[in-house]
Amino acid sequence: MKVSSELINKIAQELEVGMKVYLNTKTLEYEPVLDWDDMESAGFWEKEARKIEKKWKEYIVITKMESFESFRVMEHFIDEVG
Repeated sequence: MKVSSELINKIAQELEVGMKVYLNTKTLEYEPVLDWDDMESAGFWEKEARKIEKKWKEYIVITKMESFESFRVMEHFIDEVG
């Protein structure tokens, strides 16, 4: 699966605004869904996620990094440029 930098950028933007992204591994279509793990009420978004899961047989779910993961990335970056 070859993912373009444009698609990576679009997915990153969705993650930044609190979405998680379902990515169809065959067609590279993607659907953003509110990451209800961070929310108290998720009703509508749970239904949307179930629709995607039924429609697509082969997909992955991309979620934002945890804060400790982001920190680790920054540490590695500093090591590379320092």
